[in-house]
Amino acid sequence: MSRPPPASGAGPSPGAGEPALATTFEKTGESGGPEGVPGSSEASAEKPGGTRDKPRLVRRSQEERRDSSRSRLLSAAFELIGERGFRGTSFAAIAVRAGYSPSLVSHSFGSKEGLLAELVRRMMHSWGTNVRNPAVEARTGSAALAATAQAHRQALEQSAPGMRALYMLFFESLIDAPELRTNFAQLDEHLRQSTERMLQAAVEAGTARADLDVRAHAALFLAALRGITLQWMMDPAALDLERVYASLDALFERGLR
Repeated sequence: MSRPPPASGAGPSPGAGEPALATTFEKTGESGGPEGVPGSSEASAEKPGGTRDKPRLVRRSQEERRDSSRSRLLSAAFELIGERGFRGTSFAAIAVRAGYSPSLVSHSFGSKEGLLAELVRRMMHSWGTNVRNPAVEARTGSAALAATAQAHRQALEQSAPGMRALYMLFFESLIDAPELRTNFAQLDEHLRQSTERMLQAAVEAGTARADLDVRAHAALFLAALRGITLQWMMDPAALDLERVYASLDALFERGLR
């Protein structure tokens, strides 16, 4: 699939396509610091001649330490969900994986459902801010869909464990964890609306046909990405992703005319 041409200007709202799925959710740097000084880090200044001052301790704020611990807990939870599923992932296991006490997990998120809600929120933020938005930029219509699909392919190939964790959550929400369904329904609606905005902008600019059903096309685009992901996870060797994504690009380009 050829890379869409560059665009300039501010891009549309982030969110179309699947969320980015790196298994880290960091907002700040690594937690901890020098041995015996939690929540601090070393900093030193180089003097003329290449010598350095004795490292000094830079103590982080309480908010920075809290954000760092929450990020590590979320990363641990995401890894464990990919390995064991949502039902099989306990607060105790998350705490052990992240290196904290189980009480901190409960204090940070309240419940497993609260933890999931935060996972989904951070995935969407990461996907929009770090992956999709830089790829799409100011594109609309088929060019925006092609850029989103390219970003999705990269996430699929580079974040396979994250994709596995996400789809395990999808299936558990349908089988024995109905309390998760609301979170994913909200996620899907956010993704569809973001795609609708990109399509509607093309309609208004005259680069997509005036009678385009943007709602239906947004649903179809999300369905195509989900279907590609599921088939690839089942049997990666069965799909030539270059051909599949090129065909997806051409399909929607023709459909928008």
